[in-house]
Amino acid sequence: AAAASARPVGALSAQQLYSLTGYAAIAAELLARENAPRAGAAGPALGSTASAPMMPALVIIGHSMGGVAAAELAALESRHRAVTLVLVSPALLVEPVETVAAVESAELSALRVAMLRLLRGTIRGALQLPGLVYSRGFWERGLRFAAPDPLADDAFALQVDRYRWPSLCRRWAAGLANFTVARAIDGFSEDGVALRRLIDAAAERPFGLDGRSGLRILMLSGSEDKAVPVANSERISALLGCPLVLL
Repeated sequence: AAAASARPVGALSAQQLYSLTGYAAIAAELLARENAPRAGAAGPALGSTASAPMMPALVIIGHSMGGVAAAELAALESRHRAVTLVLVSPALLVEPVETVAAVESAELSALRVAMLRLLRGTIRGALQLPGLVYSRGFWERGLRFAAPDPLADDAFALQVDRYRWPSLCRRWAAGLANFTVARAIDGFSEDGVALRRLIDAAAERPFGLDGRSGLRILMLSGSEDKAVPVANSERISALLGCPLVLL
């Protein structure tokens, strides 16, 4: 999965599609289709050429584990457009890998593959148990742990519903099981790869004065965040050389 974002979506395995870098690849594909020329569309934008049309600037926001996918997407998209990346308490909890190639060439043993398949079946079965993740109580407990100062009652109830709604979709249990197995296979290695690619992109492609190219990054963190401590955001901010705003 570490190489998922560099490959066409149609070439990704089921495991890669459910990885965070796989999500970045899907987002990049959606952006490419959105920006593809349409029949009857206007001519090239000012400053672009017929062979290399200017891409519109992009703002990417990633929170917690979504920060991993956002980091990967920003590194990809900053190659051909101006990108502003906002990371909100990103769950990049590892050090950047030294080289991406070494991680991408690693292979899983047959025993580990078999164990992970067993894990996926077990998770899917456990998620079907009534009252586990489908109940409001499950999400209320999780959100109260993550937020030391909960919202007002009505706002908190709405927040609980927003977290709970996806679990009511068909095949949600299968999707979560696939995601969990993808993380178990190479979750932390793909996080290290995403962080390395982002560090390199920030160093190689600074945001241009014309606002048409490069990458700039802003990081936000809650001063009392229990899930992703401020110390981690400070570490990532130092690695990226980007400003950190404490809330």
